[in-house]
Amino acid sequence: PFYLLSVTGLTSIDICPLNYLLERYSFKESNACIQRGVPLHNIFACMLLQPDDQNSWRRQCHLELDQQLPDLTMQQIKPRELYTAARGHLNALTQIDQMLAPRTYAQIFSERYMLNPDLGLQGKIDALVQKQNGHWQALELKTGKSWGHKANSGHAFQVSAYHLMLWHAGLEPLDPPAVLYTGNQAARMHNQEKLLPSHSMQKLVPFDATTAINLLNIRNELVRIDYAGRLAFNANPRKCQGCGKHTKSKQVQCVTLHKLGLDGGTPPAKELQQLIKTVRVSAQIRQGFQAMHQALLQELQAIRTTQGQAMQESSAQRIAAGICLKVQPDSSPPSNGCLRLKLENNRSEFREGAPCLLSDAEGPVKGNCVGGFIRAISATHAEISLPSGVQALWFTPLYLDRHLADATFEKNFAGAYALWIAPGADTEGQKEDTLQPIRQFLSGRTAFRPNLSAPTIDLAGINPRPLAAQCKALSLAQGLQDILLVQGPPGTGKTYTLALMVKALAQQGRKIAIATYTHRAADEVINKLSRLAPELELRKLGRPESMAAQHADKCLTNILRRPQPIRPLEHAEGMLADLETRQRELENLLRAPAVYIGTTHAWFDNTLQQLPLMLSTNQAPYFDVVVVDEANQIITPNLAGVLRLAKRWVLVG
Repeated sequence: PFYLLSVTGLTSIDICPLNYLLERYSFKESNACIQRGVPLHNIFACMLLQPDDQNSWRRQCHLELDQQLPDLTMQQIKPRELYTAARGHLNALTQIDQMLAPRTYAQIFSERYMLNPDLGLQGKIDALVQKQNGHWQALELKTGKSWGHKANSGHAFQVSAYHLMLWHAGLEPLDPPAVLYTGNQAARMHNQEKLLPSHSMQKLVPFDATTAINLLNIRNELVRIDYAGRLAFNANPRKCQGCGKHTKSKQVQCVTLHKLGLDGGTPPAKELQQLIKTVRVSAQIRQGFQAMHQALLQELQAIRTTQGQAMQESSAQRIAAGICLKVQPDSSPPSNGCLRLKLENNRSEFREGAPCLLSDAEGPVKGNCVGGFIRAISATHAEISLPSGVQALWFTPLYLDRHLADATFEKNFAGAYALWIAPGADTEGQKEDTLQPIRQFLSGRTAFRPNLSAPTIDLAGINPRPLAAQCKALSLAQGLQDILLVQGPPGTGKTYTLALMVKALAQQGRKIAIATYTHRAADEVINKLSRLAPELELRKLGRPESMAAQHADKCLTNILRRPQPIRPLEHAEGMLADLETRQRELENLLRAPAVYIGTTHAWFDNTLQQLPLMLSTNQAPYFDVVVVDEANQIITPNLAGVLRLAKRWVLVG
């Protein structure tokens, strides 16, 4: 108990036992389903809130595609392609909306966050509805296809978990949970086949004591995996065959994890036994990976246990511990998805950009709750960014709780895998293996090449004048071969030196990516570069609320955001023409030379990983040099997301 796991993990393990680990050790890459699913879920929320206003649905569709446009541009996807793929699903949503008409449902809440430390589960439900007869029901929306007349078992586990948490919180009476599918209807529309009746898109999931026991057994199996770090091969060979049909690299990774010692000893399917003979992992690599992996597992366990234990305590205890604040809503309504709150003499360590939970008088476990991010915080006020599907709160907020982002930490497992294991030769379009020198160094096979001394840049007019050690760092940075370490105690001018090195490298024509451990450090780097190198175009990755207000014009999200509000267009063709024009503008913006700055976690983002791909004209890495600030505070696997984007690195700490 109180070991908090995400409900979505129940879906991953259903696909294949090893899939739970395959997801963990892979850099998340966007695909057509994800690109289609995000706007559809937000449009669904709009339909639930405004069931009879079809014009608002069209505006929301245009708005969602417009907000997706930067991501689509980075991944070289045309908005027309996405709209064509999503149109059948959109039409299916209108039928679902008619089914969820006010005559049947009295209240509908979208994106409610649910957390239960006794059950050890947490997650965000797509919709919680109360019917006219007073009964409650949990609903999940899926853009895929159902298994005939039943919900897919993984989806059934997911919505059943929410149902169980609702029951445990005392919300009764409860009707059986349901999964809403748009994929079957969308396929029929595309093939011009007879459409299904609206009610067939809703798959009820039977729930009884046996369901609850099976669900918690699966949850407990996930806990065991987290503690042991191991999983068995799939007992169903057909799933291995299916996996091989889709992507060979996934089978290679599956076998590699086996070679690294992460399987539980179950014999692999015949399809994998031959592959096992060809994949080789040295004892040195295996030992190095396992040491790093074990440390990551212990940290993940601490994060998930700490959050669950905290939620077992009363609000007064959490406030005394500094992990919860009592709040009052400001008189102003939410604006641009942001809610303003009053605080009572805040002395907590809550930071801007941190994830949080906002709940009513009952607290996040028993009461109403939404997840969000702290946009700004002071002694007397806080601004909270709400989820995109929440336009206004349906409850009066009273508590603001810290929310430990275990999903963010989990990215380190993919980093560890990338540091120790070379990409598979079968991976199509694979860029150059930039991490090979680091991998060889970690395994003791080679040393880095010494840097060359080079003439420093003209320092005339630079104030304060760099010291001798700073000038040496500048010289070595300009003669960079593989890696340069710049070390110094606090207050010795490391960030100033970093800014000078970036200026010098940019003057050499190098393309530069900068990574920091915190958003505050990124703001400080921007401060220094803005003063010392005003000629450089700086672009900060991440959410606008995570950076200082004076640098809002350097936030990539703001740069790519439409300068004027979109003009609602009644017809799809006009909307698509508008989006295509805007996409060409974004392509020109992204191709302009710039220095990109972001936290190490931001560089793990699946969309931002596509940025160098779009900018690059060949398989070589786009960036020439990666510069990392606060490197001494960053665990090694957390660096992998950004280090793999270049072949030369400067670490400052």
